Amino acid sequence: MKSDDFLGSELGDGGARDEWIRGLNRCEDGIRLACSLGIDLKSGALASSTIRDIVDYAVTVGGSLDSRRRFGRGLEGHPERERFIRATAFSSSPLAAGDHYVTVVDLLKFVTQYAGPSLGYDSSPDSIAEIKRRYCSNAAGTSLEDINIVSGLKAGLVWVGSWQQLYAEEVQYNGFDCASRIKDRLGLARPGRIPPGAEYFLLAIRYPEDFAEPCYQPTSLVAYWTEPGQFYLSYRYDGQGWGRTCSCSAGGEHMLERVHASLASLGKGFTAVPIGLVTSENIDRAALEKESQSRFDRV
Repeated sequence: MKSDDFLGSELGDGGARDEWIRGLNRCEDGIRLACSLGIDLKSGALASSTIRDIVDYAVTVGGSLDSRRRFGRGLEGHPERERFIRATAFSSSPLAAGDHYVTVVDLLKFVTQYAGPSLGYDSSPDSIAEIKRRYCSNAAGTSLEDINIVSGLKAGLVWVGSWQQLYAEEVQYNGFDCASRIKDRLGLARPGRIPPGAEYFLLAIRYPEDFAEPCYQPTSLVAYWTEPGQFYLSYRYDGQGWGRTCSCSAGGEHMLERVHASLASLGKGFTAVPIGLVTSENIDRAALEKESQSRFDRV
């Protein structure tokens, strides 16, 4: 069964909701959204009533926008948005002994949301050079104990993975040459703040081993749908509560992913580990759509 047919059987009302579902076939990344919602419903991560409520809200606030954008706007403006991060019905197992959570950010994001608010840095060439010297010159990592303010994280959440996986499969073997592969495997869309041709430097923030904030398997409700060009795709329950990334090329290996609520600060135990420059990007939207349907079919 196609994902939109499945959504129709689960969510259809013979009216605006059905029209919204049909519209997913007519908009960019609409199939990816339909498959992600279908995966969340088929796997039991989300209840049909939860999706119906959000779609009903979205069709009232989206105006003339296409179905995917209406859903994105509906999520952004929904009065219960803060609970979406923990909406999954799946439980998450503890990290393996010796593992750490890790999030990967580009250098400009690190400036605007971490080093800038805490230490007064900006995106000027002098500031960027100083940040590289301070946080990116030690391959083993540099303490982020001085980051006492974290600001402006989109949707109030952070995407994290397994440091053990990132290090063992990429950083350890490829060093600074691994940034392009990591970007692809994590499904990181090039942010608008980094235009084509501009330097695109990735940095890992490794968490302390005793990080105790709850982390959840992501669902469609925490992904960004307002604009096209992203790479999120839901995943069935694996018994451990980890999602899987979808690579930009749809050919790279997946990586583990979870989300947690934004932090007010970093502090002791957090470490900056330089990854390096992204030197190539391979994006295949047609392959991504095929992978979306395939992942839906496998649930």
